[in-house]
Amino acid sequence: MASVAPATITSYIEYAGAGAYHGDNYQQYYNYTSSPPINFADPFTTTSVYGDTMSTEVSAVSSITAVSSNYLHAQGQFSGYASVTYGHSGASAPVAETYMYDEVFFSVDTPTLVTVSAFGTSSSSGGLTWTSNVLLVDNTVQDAAADGTYSILVDVGYHLVYYEGIAEAYYQTDAPDQSFSSLSASYDLQISDPGSVPEPTSLAAVGLGVLSLIRRKRNQS
Repeated sequence: MASVAPATITSYIEYAGAGAYHGDNYQQYYNYTSSPPINFADPFTTTSVYGDTMSTEVSAVSSITAVSSNYLHAQGQFSGYASVTYGHSGASAPVAETYMYDEVFFSVDTPTLVTVSAFGTSSSSGGLTWTSNVLLVDNTVQDAAADGTYSILVDVGYHLVYYEGIAEAYYQTDAPDQSFSSLSASYDLQISDPGSVPEPTSLAAVGLGVLSLIRRKRNQS
């Protein structure tokens, strides 16, 4: 059986960030972002504006754990909570949101397999909310607060592999009410297959096996 040479990752670049957003009348009151790798825990932050109270808490970790000319592996975790208490009448749209994203742009010289997964996903909500756990390879393959694993064969060229988690709470009527949303999940992004690239120990074992066969043939002759 003919072996298939692994693709060469000819270039890659990572962007990542996370933050919390408090808004009333579409104004931003609190925000935090970070560059990769992310490793922070932002405690509860509460803002009261126009009688509305918005609270958020977010923690996030992201890192590329392995990289070579043939393989790239990125992992991370996200946990976000957002709540809104609507306390006045008027033309406002209070929103509380926590989010995280991790995206890797890469190019390959031959078709290669990309595997993306979300696991350990847990979500809860009440009132008007939105949670999203997006895994994406060039096109969206999952958009829900759920676990999943997807393997996509990409062609030669430039591509994007992406994770995003969002927990959002909002309220848009004139009656006092409260909404809350939480989402936690881990994710895993792999470009190529580590098993397709022989490890040095495996190569050494193969070499020793070949040598032993040669010696046997010599002894038999």
